[in-house]
Amino acid sequence: MSHFASEVPRFVVQAMEEYTTLTGREYHPVQTVWTEDADWILLGMGSVTDDAEAVASHLRKQGKRVGVVSVKLLHLFPEADVIRALQGKKAVTVMERSGTTSRPSPVRFPESGSD
Repeated sequence: MSHFASEVPRFVVQAMEEYTTLTGREYHPVQTVWTEDADWILLGMGSVTDDAEAVASHLRKQGKRVGVVSVKLLHLFPEADVIRALQGKKAVTVMERSGTTSRPSPVRFPESGSD
């Protein structure tokens, strides 16, 4: 890995801090919503996390403890931050917004009857 590549996360965090100062809107390499008490996590990157927050909000109204982890930095992947956000959770669903897929049909899991 080049010296420049290893410095990218630091530059990104610095830019995010400057953006917060200018706009009041806060960003971090990994952002979390409702994760403190969550059993289940929806994890994604980009615009899919807006939908994930809407789904989590709907499920929380039904009493499900669902949170969202949004990855804002792909390279170098913020591995330690993601691991910290997922620690102790029962399940994680990784979401991706894609117009194409290599699967001919969606993956479906049977209802287990439990939470």
